[in-house]
Amino acid sequence: MTVIMFKRRLFPVIIFVLVLTGITLFHLFGKTIACFRYPKFGNILRLSGNVINVIILVYVTFAR
Repeated sequence: MTVIMFKRRLFPVIIFVLVLTGITLFHLFGKTIACFRYPKFGNILRLSGNVINVIILVYVTFAR
């Protein structure tokens, strides 16, 4: 019983951390692209990363 509760509580946290790392990488990747070759494409990547970030933060805040 305790294990199930623990897993249920831990699962969203793990997903959140993974997604956050992914978005941070996405953001940095966009920045690098913007610096080197394609400023427009890099900025779009960065902006979409920020938007996704905000959506996830809001979702996690309200999910608890």
